[in-house]
Amino acid sequence: MALRLNCMALPSNTRERSMLSAPIASGIAEEDTYRRLAAKYPALNYQIGRACAVAGYTILYEELQLLPDISIAEEARDNKCHEIYESVVKQPLVYKVLDDYNRTASPDRPLVVPGLNCDTAVRSSLDAKQAVQELEEEIDDNDPLLGGFDDEPDCLYHEGFTRLQFNITEDQSVDEREVQATTEFEDITPLLYSPLPRRLPALKQKDLLVNIAASEGNIDRYVRLRRPFSVPQQYLQVDALVRGIYHHPLFAKWCSMQPEFLFSNAIQNAITARYIMCNDVSRVNADTRTYQIWYPSWASSETYGEVLCRCPSMRQSVARAGIVTGDVSLFSAADPDPSDRYLGIEAKASPNPWFMEELTRRASAQGKQVNTDSNEYDLGHIPARDKTYEHRPGTVPKDLNDCAGFKQHGTFSIYDGCEFNIAPVAASAIATYAVKNHPMFKDSDYLNSMDLFPGSVRLEFFEEKVAS
Repeated sequence: MALRLNCMALPSNTRERSMLSAPIASGIAEEDTYRRLAAKYPALNYQIGRACAVAGYTILYEELQLLPDISIAEEARDNKCHEIYESVVKQPLVYKVLDDYNRTASPDRPLVVPGLNCDTAVRSSLDAKQAVQELEEEIDDNDPLLGGFDDEPDCLYHEGFTRLQFNITEDQSVDEREVQATTEFEDITPLLYSPLPRRLPALKQKDLLVNIAASEGNIDRYVRLRRPFSVPQQYLQVDALVRGIYHHPLFAKWCSMQPEFLFSNAIQNAITARYIMCNDVSRVNADTRTYQIWYPSWASSETYGEVLCRCPSMRQSVARAGIVTGDVSLFSAADPDPSDRYLGIEAKASPNPWFMEELTRRASAQGKQVNTDSNEYDLGHIPARDKTYEHRPGTVPKDLNDCAGFKQHGTFSIYDGCEFNIAPVAASAIATYAVKNHPMFKDSDYLNSMDLFPGSVRLEFFEEKVAS
């Protein structure tokens, strides 16, 4: 509380006896107030420099003799203080001294960074507010699509607010009512297919760039763009990382060396799966729990056999890999439970009838039944190999500025419980100006280029409507 009071006192040009590393207050004090504050509390010089970038106090900023800090440059750009902005970005080296994610200042240990990276909670972003939410919400978990759990509604308890990626005001921007940000931003789309500039432009949110880099296994772009892994509201990043790991072995190797990923079971399981598909079983032991080990690549029969030896509990997974790869001997060696629904689904889809016949024979001998019930709403369902692909998008967003990425349609997953689908983003990025601005899509946030194909029912209907 004392910290907040000290911050609030500055715009009224009063000074408290004690000041800690404080975030910039909502208002701006007079230049001389900051000058006196810097003289008395030099540890706050970078925060004061940031305030200068907001207020345009160029003379005081020069007096502080600070390292070129990227947060000050981004703040100056946001507040159109061109002199301070140029004085930072023209330097051959720029630094990260103020860390808005962790609310820390490290003037004695500045980090050299590639350039401006949209990692700053600039002044204009503080105007956006989130309304206080109900602390208790009644939810109905009796959903027939998900299998139904019970007939009684449950209560969901939460904090009353959504934790934000930036919280430099230390109040999560909570207010009595929601206030939307009004800042206009450049289109993020060209950055998806272009080299990243040294000065990343101001973006509404850069999660889409982060997640696409992760999903494509692009180490350089991901390292440049990513936020600290512990930052809230990164719902899709794990899914994006898992996709990148499954498709890119070298990205899997890099991820295996990152300490912050050690606590994510999904990431660790994906790395193990990718290693197996590269015929490396060094990560497999008796406690391994990864399941999907046959897409996008097949391991050798010998590798799957070694997985079975090292981790007998993976017999169902190895048996399914045997069906996918058409390896009769591997399936027999796994000796799986024939009532496993996923094996039944895979065997039914296999071009080799032996697998279904063998499952049926084993089930009959054990007094069980083969289950081939394919319920796409089954949580965690991994489709049969003939349907394991990234689905084409139906509708495509015209504006990607508010987009962080897309989950696969449906609740099944081809990445062992995770799913990140880049198809809608790719379709939007390659859509031409003519398609995005076609009159048919004028009043919609989405488009479907197939609607413009000659003979399309929707195109004919639209043309008839216009003609009438």
